[in-house]
Amino acid sequence: MKVCIYTLGCKVNQYESGGFERDLELRGIEVADKLCFADVYIINTCAVTAEAERKSRNSVTKCLAFNPNGKIFVVGCAVQKNAEQFIAKNNVAYVNGNSLKRQVLDFIDSVDVVPMSLEFEEYGSTKNSRTRAFVKVQDGCNNFCSYCIVPYLRGRSRSRDIEACVKEISELQDVKEVVLCGINLSDYKNGGLATLAEEVDKEGIRFRFGSLEVNVITEEFLHRMSKLANFCPQFHLSLQSGSSEVLKKMNRHYTALEYLTACNKIKETFVTANITTDVIVGFSGETDENFMESCELAQDVGFGDMHIFPYSKRQGTAAENLPDMEKAIKTQRVNILSKIRNQLKLEFIEKHKGAVFTVLTEELWENYTVGHTENFIKVYIQGEIKENSLVKCSIGSAFQDGALGELV
Repeated sequence: MKVCIYTLGCKVNQYESGGFERDLELRGIEVADKLCFADVYIINTCAVTAEAERKSRNSVTKCLAFNPNGKIFVVGCAVQKNAEQFIAKNNVAYVNGNSLKRQVLDFIDSVDVVPMSLEFEEYGSTKNSRTRAFVKVQDGCNNFCSYCIVPYLRGRSRSRDIEACVKEISELQDVKEVVLCGINLSDYKNGGLATLAEEVDKEGIRFRFGSLEVNVITEEFLHRMSKLANFCPQFHLSLQSGSSEVLKKMNRHYTALEYLTACNKIKETFVTANITTDVIVGFSGETDENFMESCELAQDVGFGDMHIFPYSKRQGTAAENLPDMEKAIKTQRVNILSKIRNQLKLEFIEKHKGAVFTVLTEELWENYTVGHTENFIKVYIQGEIKENSLVKCSIGSAFQDGALGELV
């Protein structure tokens, strides 16, 4: 039997799918992580936006295009939000949300969505790429941002024991980098995120955080991070809007000034820090002035990269009944902010031109070896270098979606 695991959405979903892959392979089952002909398809869905939910729903059809007789098992956030949209589809044999998600490996007939657990569901270890491993340390969220469906689908915040996190990392084989991830990583409770990082650092493998929230960026936190030999100074710090007025409507618990202050603290502590972010444009009631505040804050921070999304109304959220904005206006604002992002990315690369970093080599592209620095600049080094190597190189001019690099 061959099983294909098709994953949509966040790093946590990728981590969990890696757990499915590992367990299935231990049973002697052939597993693929890209769509292909298979006997069984496990679809790990996402519902963070309407588009993500639509793609999750349409993925059933994509799987059946490879094997019209394949059995479909659907799990994850889109199911937790609305199981019926999958139950009615052809060949769907199993449907479940996020609680006890791994039972997909054992049960094929149930269509019940198990209520969310209040405890961290331990995966033990997971299947990762050879170069960079995702390690899930937290799940769920208590923030209830007005636009976000995730807390309703992932349940309350819960943290993994430090010992289990470190044990998984210690057992990784031939992996050069770890990404600590969670639905709300900043809410890690078992001793706090800094304590977890200090224990991870002892394993001697370079590591970085997934997405962080402003509240975790304190002088004490940054000071403790600065003492770690293996910490990578990339901070993906969620913004969502540069307007304090819009942030309040979003139920984000900080102002634009507090966000900028946090970014300045990061840059004072880590001179090579790459601050990246997510921005939602076109949220209900966002005026031209509000949008320009987002553009101005982006320039004040000097982001190394931005993920930009048009606001997507989600049924079941606090903002569901707020008036929506015309799609054309959202698209225009996405395009404007994207131009700013591209310029800031070029400026960030230019700022570090000539600096020497350690690059983790990940893949070959044409006649270049491609990888990422500690602060997550994508680097293209001419010639072929063995994958999963750590090499020193200096940063050159902007190239493709990153920069040229030269071995030193």
